[in-house]
Order: sequence, then structure tokens, then C-alpha cells
Amino acid sequence: MTRAAWRAVAGAAALAICALAQGATPEARATYKATMKQANGDYNAARAHCRTLAGNERSVCIAEAKGTLRKAEADAAAKLKDTGRARSDARKTTAKADYQVDKAKCGDRAGDARKDCLKEARARQSTAITEAVKVERAPAAAASAKAPAIPRTKTP
Repeated sequence: MTRAAWRAVAGAAALAICALAQGATPEARATYKATMKQANGDYNAARAHCRTLAGNERSVCIAEAKGTLRKAEADAAAKLKDTGRARSDARKTTAKADYQVDKAKCGDRAGDARKDCLKEARARQSTAITEAVKVERAPAAAASAKAPAIPRTKTP
């Protein structure tokens, strides 16, 4: 994708998240906007640094920059929405971003070493997503748990 296309995608994502945040407090929205502005600035600086690199180092650098941006966006949205679901989604996004970075780091290997590296990266991602889902479901499971029923006895 071109730089303009990435900016359009990032802008559309930010607009969609802001549209969902209509119920948030003005302070939370201001914090969200400041966090997003900082994250985009950091991303642009990291991408500028990545342009000086070559080969797999450049691929890893770009994956790290994108991953950092995605994590910041997800964390900011989770803080803005302040729900368990949003926090779980942020953890899942973090796991996916980490996987993309790990996958890029496996790019300089070949053969069985690359396969093993990718397998480990997938395992870490799967574990992180599973943990995020467990944390998301834990409050619901605790709320639905009832006190043990009193056993009924037959009256003669």
C-alpha cells in the first residue's frame, strides 16, 4: 500500500473508533485523541528510521512500527470504551501485532529453522489470544455462578 492509502486506513479507523466513543466523557475523548496523535507521530518517526535499513532488518522494523501503532490504537480504544470486551479486544490485537513482528523476525531463517520459528510464534499468539478470551469470560462466569442448591429431601 502507498503511504496515502495507509493514512486513509488509519484515518478511517480513528474515525470509526471516535464514532463509537460518543458516550465517553470529554476528558476520555481528549485523552484518546492525544494518545492517537502521539502514536501516529511515533509511527511516522519509526517508519522514517526503517527507510534507512535494508533487507530483513527493514521488514522487522516496519512490522515493529505497525505493531506499536496497532497496540497503541487498541489500548486507547479500550481506555476510551472502558469495557471488559474492549480490553479483551486490545489484548487480542496485541497478540496479533506481536505475531506479525515474530513472523517478520523469522524471515531471515530458512528451512526447518524457519518452520520452527513460525510454529513457536503461532503458539505464542494462540496462548495470548486464549488468555484474552479467558479473562473476557471470567467475569461472566463468576456472575453466572450461583450458590449451591440445597438438596431436596423427600418428606415421608
